[in-house]
Amino acid sequence: LFQLKRYREAIPHLEQCIGIIRETVDDSSKENQKRIKNHFRICYFLSAAYYECEEYTKAEEIAREGTTAVGEREDHLECLRHLAAILTKMKQYERAIDVCDELLKEEEQYYPAYLIRQEACQALNKNQEVVDDYHRAVDIYGGYYMPYLRAAEVFIDYGQYEDAKSVFDKARENEVEFSAKMKLFEVRTIRNLEPSEED
Repeated sequence: LFQLKRYREAIPHLEQCIGIIRETVDDSSKENQKRIKNHFRICYFLSAAYYECEEYTKAEEIAREGTTAVGEREDHLECLRHLAAILTKMKQYERAIDVCDELLKEEEQYYPAYLIRQEACQALNKNQEVVDDYHRAVDIYGGYYMPYLRAAEVFIDYGQYEDAKSVFDKARENEVEFSAKMKLFEVRTIRNLEPSEED
């Protein structure tokens, strides 16, 4: 049901699964250990289902449970990322930044955390942090447009058009596919740099 995007129908079944896992005693039996290992996965699916149904408070509660569940390190990081995304959606930007900070302490190269933190910082007008995370994100992976766009927006807002141009130049160098908004902001930047007739 979850994979078919029938989230509302999936929720009762996932709630039943998580209830069974919560009641499972770690008695070293293979069956029980397998259940306990699935705790993170069920938390993630249930939280995501609530998220898709726009029940963000419930999604946050289950995601937090997932961050403490037994599982692989990658599972823990993924649950933190999901929690940060939920908090951003709820406009709980400071809390989202705290979760991203926690995540990046554990894994400095975790690219999605920079994107989420950059979005939260932009919403809070923490402009230097937006630019700092642009540099960090692009150093990890240069092919996605969003970090460039957010940094360029900051520079344009402050009339720093040369800096904005350098962001667009870097994006072209990295063969980024420009979104419509990026193209528009690049035109604004060129216009404000005393362009030639050709520009």
